[in-house]
Amino acid sequence: LSAGPERWKDVITSNLTKITGNQTIYERSDVEVRKLEGLEPRKGILAGEINESPIDILENGYKFQVDVVNGQKTGFYLDQRDNRKAIQKYAADAKVLNCFSYTGGFTVYALGGGAAHVTSIDSSQDAIDYEMVNVDNNK
Repeated sequence: LSAGPERWKDVITSNLTKITGNQTIYERSDVEVRKLEGLEPRKGILAGEINESPIDILENGYKFQVDVVNGQKTGFYLDQRDNRKAIQKYAADAKVLNCFSYTGGFTVYALGGGAAHVTSIDSSQDAIDYEMVNVDNNK
């Protein structure tokens, strides 16, 4: 999102494809904060092609549909992976409230950890629709 990585974007993209083996890199730099560094918000293909969105991802054994193109940020808040996994140890037999649930990552993990019930709340109907798919995919 800032000028430093922007300058090295081609090198970063090339190395990401080499290191991960993934051929498709999709940029989500579509936030207004870029303007503070003289950069325009951008999103789109940096390498490869996206045949469709949403895509399916696998995280710690759980399957999620993620809308990389139109979702919030990356479509899944990848930086929350460890926190989603951590909730499992607290969820057994619990009643869980997941506010701002987005596409249900924490909900899926809480249910996977044995939660008795999860109530998920989000203002976006699209996010809730994805959440319902993600919960169903992990039953």
